[in-house]
Amino acid sequence: MDKKKLLKPFSCIGNIEFGMSQEEVAKILGKPDEIEDDDIMEEIREKRDNIEYLYTYEDEKKLGEITFFNGSSLFFNDVDLMNTSGILEKLQSEYSDFEDIKGHCNFLSLGIVLCGFGKKKMPEGKYVIAYGETRKSFYEGYGSH
Repeated sequence: MDKKKLLKPFSCIGNIEFGMSQEEVAKILGKPDEIEDDDIMEEIREKRDNIEYLYTYEDEKKLGEITFFNGSSLFFNDVDLMNTSGILEKLQSEYSDFEDIKGHCNFLSLGIVLCGFGKKKMPEGKYVIAYGETRKSFYEGYGSH
């Protein structure tokens, strides 16, 4: 995958497209560092460095979202979402269709959730969830889960 991970909302991050199978992602990125198959939550999580790839049973085990943790970078419009000071306020001023719930700010038109960037801190630090079309309905009601 490209060194610079570029977000195209609801579509892809670099050459990793939402809707890919685990095998398709592995062909591009290689084997994951860790795999967790949770048959209760009906999802598979693959970890590579500081990035987690989520596949849900509901979506026939296709890639639905990617989470970027501290130590990683995700770019949108040439801005590093993970490592740019004041990014939450900048995005909120440019995109009015956001929901801010308990430290999780969901930008509905971008398909991203910024967590721990505001006043509320998260135990795992700051992280960004980027999600595809199939996870849109889940995140539209994110605060009510």
